[in-house]
Amino acid sequence: MNPLKAFREDVEPLREVLRTFRSQEGLVVILATLVLVTRRSLRGVDWWVDLATSIAPVLANRELRFRVEGILLLGVVPLLFVLFVHRRSVLDFGLRLPKMRWFGFATVYLALVHPINFLYAASPAILADYPFYAPAREGGLEFWGYQALVAVYMFAWEFLLRGYMLFGLKDRLGPFAILVPLLPFVILHFGYSTPELYFCIIDGLFLGAIAYLSRSVWPVVYIHTLQSLLWEIEVVYLFQ
Repeated sequence: MNPLKAFREDVEPLREVLRTFRSQEGLVVILATLVLVTRRSLRGVDWWVDLATSIAPVLANRELRFRVEGILLLGVVPLLFVLFVHRRSVLDFGLRLPKMRWFGFATVYLALVHPINFLYAASPAILADYPFYAPAREGGLEFWGYQALVAVYMFAWEFLLRGYMLFGLKDRLGPFAILVPLLPFVILHFGYSTPELYFCIIDGLFLGAIAYLSRSVWPVVYIHTLQSLLWEIEVVYLFQ
């Protein structure tokens, strides 16, 4: 056999792999991995802390800086990627409004799981740590301003996982695309308590199913934001 022809035959599978990397699905997984790794690598990096603080002194607070990093990396970067790399409408990645009944289903889910959250919110370990932004534990404007920031952060989180990833993969994977964001969703909760981590598995599956079936990320943004808000209202205003 001609050595050059044999070499080309050996290289062809590699070329096929590289084409996969350049596909929409390949770019979605690569970008999601990059932003999650970048977010992790920025924690406590001196030059980044100095830069963020010089732009907004309030970002000297680690928790506030953590939320802003999440908004930029998990939300803004994928949105820009959709527009300028994929050259698609953001509506194709979960930002179209669903039928209103999906918010009804989301409310029923919240009503079912909230009693568990309510009981857990009274535990000493939770009362010692929540809210993560210490000034918000006094309630008032600090609390509500922090909750507004968390709401934007929840949108960014859900857009990356149940918007960009899920809808970027669903044409190739179908409903199996629900499972792919589950792993980073649980990993993003590392450092939380063990019961919270196990609950994240159930929560992540349900949120993914709702986003997939409703063809929209908004019902899961609604669920995740209200879960967090109600939890912290109870911690601050009922149990502390």
